[in-house]
Amino acid sequence: MRVRALIFDLDGTLGDTLPVCYAAYREVLLKYLARDFSDQAIQKLFGPSEEGIFRKLVPDDWLAAQQAYLSAYQRLHPQLGRKIAGIESLLEGLRRNRIRTAVVTGKGSESARLSLEALGLTAYFDVVEAGSAHVVATQPIAPGAQRPLRSGSCAGRISTIFSQESRSSLRAIPMAQPSFGRPSPKDGSE
Repeated sequence: MRVRALIFDLDGTLGDTLPVCYAAYREVLLKYLARDFSDQAIQKLFGPSEEGIFRKLVPDDWLAAQQAYLSAYQRLHPQLGRKIAGIESLLEGLRRNRIRTAVVTGKGSESARLSLEALGLTAYFDVVEAGSAHVVATQPIAPGAQRPLRSGSCAGRISTIFSQESRSSLRAIPMAQPSFGRPSPKDGSE
């Protein structure tokens, strides 16, 4: 079976962007909650998008906290974020072979856009499906992953591979069930 599409996660797969997330969350949560969060404490909040996190933690001022986060995220990205080594040449090869590409991420749409722009990868993706403020943490992106699978040349017989730094979401996508899938190396080597 010929692969017709690849779906990528963003954080840890296309770019090393978690340091940007941690620093931006830490800055904003310190300002709004007067509490310093560790990387591990911030990671435990992941599941819903930024909107969902700020609605829960700063219910009376969540929108201002979210905007402060996005501002810090954009400011910090050039110094803390980086493209995974070799990802652009991989995406170029997929484009040359007419393999469609999509991003499915638990991030909100604005931070996903900011990351793809900062990494110079926006033009490589046909579909970008962002996370939800209301997602259940045990199924972080399964609903989002199903939409690109149903669209355009991905519809019909599934010949799509989902690439993510963790395999947990693969089990949550009943229609995908790829025959193979390997997380990207953490160190960026290929």
